[in-house]
This record gives sequence, structure tokens and C-alpha cells, in this order.
Amino acid sequence: MLLVDQLLDRMEQKGQVDLIEDFAAAIPIEIIGNLLGVPHDEREPLRDWSLTILGALEPVNTEAALEKYECRVNNVPESALETAVNGALKVYQS
Repeated sequence: MLLVDQLLDRMEQKGQVDLIEDFAAAIPIEIIGNLLGVPHDEREPLRDWSLTILGALEPVNTEAALEKYECRVNNVPESALETAVNGALKVYQS
């Protein structure tokens, strides 16, 4: 039986479902479980581990990082092209 068919059958048996939780989020867990040979009744930790790993990859916006970002945005140095154009404009305007 195909993976999608299995998930749809489970959803039908369950009655009330959450489409993301019971279908969309289950697909990668089932695929990873199949690839690794993890028995179906032991796959729930795969989801928790995946979410933990993905969460660890999320950037953390600390106060120091925010201050550095604001400083860079508010104090953008003039590029070489801008310097050349501004210099040429000053010469042209005088």
C-alpha cells in the first residue's frame, strides 16, 4: 500500500484530524523511518528529534545581534561607486 493511502486510511479511522499533524508532517517521518528501517511503532521520536534539530538551526535574535544589525543598517558606508559619483558631482557643480 502506498504511503499516502496508509496516511489517509489512518485519518479516516481517527475521525477528527489535523491535516498538518496527521498528514503533512507524517510524510517525512514515514519516509525517514522507511529509509532507516525504523519500526512503525518507534517512529514518534523521529518527529521530536527532527523538530529539535530544526529548532537548533534557527537563528537566535539576541540583543547584541539586534544592536549590530541596527548599527550596520543605520551606518552604511559609502561604496566606491558612490564616492566616485559624489566626487564627480562636486566637480561638475563647482
